[in-house]
Amino acid sequence: EDITIDGQHLISCVQEQDLEKYPIPTTKDLQSLNHYFSRPRRGAIWVCSLKTGRIDKILETDGICPSHLDTSPVAPTLLRYCQDMPESFGQRIWTIRIDGSERKPIRPQAYGEMITHEFWWSDPNFIGFTYQDRREDPTLKTHHWAEYSTGLTRLGIADLAGKQVYL
Repeated sequence: EDITIDGQHLISCVQEQDLEKYPIPTTKDLQSLNHYFSRPRRGAIWVCSLKTGRIDKILETDGICPSHLDTSPVAPTLLRYCQDMPESFGQRIWTIRIDGSERKPIRPQAYGEMITHEFWWSDPNFIGFTYQDRREDPTLKTHHWAEYSTGLTRLGIADLAGKQVYL
């Protein structure tokens, strides 16, 4: 999946799911989208030290998978990941240390706040994301993917403590 900036650790994001029975949707069809998100799944993030050969599981999930894993461009012990879910239904962006410590939500979100397309900002002390406020949107349950929404999309930035610093 990725390697830390110092080249010392390989990071793997393992997802257990049946994408033949629950294929990733390629249309705006709500039934296929909801079918996909209803799939049984579990996942884990593994870290392998290239120096020692030691392999550790630092995160395990059930009912959801970690996804979009990306190591920090400057901090060798820090990774960012998201949870595969409708982005406005729960906490999307997280950070965690490669030893499994300091797991933090980035920009804690309320139900209906859509946060997605996370990325390391040019100053890697920050994480950027797209944001849509859909808390009052009557189409939230029928068009819950960001790309299908007619809502205004904005750029957000949060610091590594998780606090939003710009929207």
